[in-house]
Amino acid sequence: MTVRKHDPFPALPVPTTINAEDISNLGNVTLRGDLRSYTWDGGGSLAGGADAAAAAGFFFDSSAGTAQLMGDVFVGGDINLIGLGKIQTAASGARVVLDATVADDPLQFFTGDADEEHHGSIWVTSVVVGSDKAYIIRMEPPSPNYNLGSPASPSFTLWTETDDETTDVARARLAMEGTANAGDPSFDIADGFNVFISDGFLEVSEHVRIGDGAAATPSLRFNGANSTGLYRIASTADMGITVNGTLAARLRSAGLLMVDGSAAAPPYSFSGRTDWGLAADGTAGLLFAVAGATQVSVGTAAGNGVRSIAVRDTTTGSAASVFINATSGLFARSTSALKYKEQVEDVDLADIDLRPTRHWRPDDEKFRYGLVADWLADQDPLLGEYGEDGQVESYDVRAVLAVLASKINRLEKELANA
Repeated sequence: MTVRKHDPFPALPVPTTINAEDISNLGNVTLRGDLRSYTWDGGGSLAGGADAAAAAGFFFDSSAGTAQLMGDVFVGGDINLIGLGKIQTAASGARVVLDATVADDPLQFFTGDADEEHHGSIWVTSVVVGSDKAYIIRMEPPSPNYNLGSPASPSFTLWTETDDETTDVARARLAMEGTANAGDPSFDIADGFNVFISDGFLEVSEHVRIGDGAAATPSLRFNGANSTGLYRIASTADMGITVNGTLAARLRSAGLLMVDGSAAAPPYSFSGRTDWGLAADGTAGLLFAVAGATQVSVGTAAGNGVRSIAVRDTTTGSAASVFINATSGLFARSTSALKYKEQVEDVDLADIDLRPTRHWRPDDEKFRYGLVADWLADQDPLLGEYGEDGQVESYDVRAVLAVLASKINRLEKELANA
């Protein structure tokens, strides 16, 4: 090593090579010039900054007040930054800075953006003792913003917070805030990334925003069934409920919309009997299924109407006792006991003209025998049954029986007086 000694040592030739073991015998050493290792392969000045050509050794440039060390540096004690000192990597670009002049965020991480008015990536803030917030990591992008939303100066912060640091357990929080949406922090997860909660629960006071997803890849899914969960149906803005990749139901503002299903697998069923329940069929209408087979179907009046397999297959010798109101469509049990009647009086309907006809029924596609309700109602309105519009629909069968009974009674009297 070459050492230039100060004038108080005139007996020592300049320059002189001193062995390392002799340094301990010198006492104080004052260097008037530079100090470099014999392995230094760089230039002779560091006034312009680091010597990029150097690959080995060390050089202390006294004129520039700069040192460059090309190997590792091991420090057994403290490194104290005094005044305006700082420790950093490159002077610009991608770098790490430990700056003693910045009180709130002495450790800064820059991303290498040309605009370094703001921190490029993240920095670790100082912890203020006694504060109810202790910031751990904070990030602000340089201007313009890069994929962090619309705020003019957004920030991304991870911190712990307690109401009383002496007694409460600290809670970790994650937020993105900015001047354009102050008070509206959010947690945004980019495409291709997941959040896993192995133990505990996720509590969100405001909202969680996720992608739409699809039936095969729902936005909210389960570890054990990636194709089962919830997603948004973009075409209708409904929320889809998917099971094993197949849409099972839709939730919309008007309510829950189920898939049609079938009698064998009705969407509305029971845990103990999955083949009992309700299904929908585009032709038959609403199906009431029992043991996987349709027992009752309800369709439109112009189509299938109301059908019952059980009623069809059950017979009896009794007369019909069910009446359907032509105005409301109400089913009612037909009765004729005195307890259901008031203001009972005898009448003579023998003058009513009963005109049997043969006619074609387009709805049945066949000829039938019968009476015409219009002709009966024209003679006595009580003989007709009427619809919502007040037009006659049918005739009262029991009223016609009363007409027949009156005609028979008149014949019996005439025969008795003959």
